[in-house]
Amino acid sequence: MNSTLLKIEDEKELNFIQSQLSYFYWVGLSRKGTRSPWKWEDNLPLFLKFDWKESKDGNCASIAATRMAVSDCSKFMYYICEK
Repeated sequence: MNSTLLKIEDEKELNFIQSQLSYFYWVGLSRKGTRSPWKWEDNLPLFLKFDWKESKDGNCASIAATRMAVSDCSKFMYYICEK
């Protein structure tokens, strides 16, 4: 399908996406470890400020209506893709 997990470009897009959600969904943001920087799937660093629900157990990011969360990358969740 030639798509990737969602990359949120700006606060306007973040607000729109969050207004559509009821549950947590994976997005294309991850880190290699808790001391590593967050990066999108295209390897660009995270520049936006998020209201995080932080966790020491995970290195992948998910999004819901009210916040972003850090979770274990092997956790089952739906995901949001884009072309």
